Amino acid sequence: LCYQAAGGREPFSLEFNEQLFEETFPACWDLLNDIEPYLWREGQTYPESHARQQDLFANSEVFFDMAFNPAEASSMVAAGRFPETTRTFVFDSGTLANTHYVAIPANSAHKAAAMVLANFLLSLEAQYSKADVANWGDFPAIEVSRLSQDWQDKFNALPRGVATLPNDILDKNRLPELPATWRLPMEKGWEENVLKR
Repeated sequence: LCYQAAGGREPFSLEFNEQLFEETFPACWDLLNDIEPYLWREGQTYPESHARQQDLFANSEVFFDMAFNPAEASSMVAAGRFPETTRTFVFDSGTLANTHYVAIPANSAHKAAAMVLANFLLSLEAQYSKADVANWGDFPAIEVSRLSQDWQDKFNALPRGVATLPNDILDKNRLPELPATWRLPMEKGWEENVLKR
C-alpha cells in the first residue's frame, strides 16, 4: 500500500534516504489512516500477532489475512482452520513477497560447513522439497523460469492446494520488500502517524 501511495516501488530500492522518506511517506500514513474505519475494531486496536489475525479470519471477524507463504491459506483450509471458500489474491499493482535468507556470521567457527549447508539449501532438490505442499509449500528462493524445462515442469506440476495461486501469477505480481535500512524509520513513522493518531 505504501508503494502505491508513494508513487511506486522504484525510488525505494536503494538504502534509506531521509529526504525521500519525508517527502513520500506522508501519503502512506494518510492512506493507512483513511482505511481505519474499515479495519477490525475500526483500527482502535490491532491483532497482537499473526496467529491472532488467523483466528480472527477463521472466525469471520475480518475479511482477509496476510502471509508471505503463498501456500499458507491452502494449508489452513486443509487443516480445517480456514473456511473451504478461502482463496488467495494479489493486488494488481503488486504484492510484497520475500525470500528466506541464510547468513554465515563473519566469526563463524565452521564457515565451510555453513557454506555446504547454504549450498544444499539452494539446491534444486531442496528448493523443490520446500515448494512441495506436503513439506512446506513455500515459494522457492530460486527463479524457476531460469531453470531447465525439465525442472520448470517439475516445479509447475507440484500440487498447489485449493487456495494457492499459480506461480506465474505470483511471480508477475511479486514486489520486493524495502531494504532493511528503511524498516526502523517506517515502523517509527507508522507508530507516530498512524498508531498514535
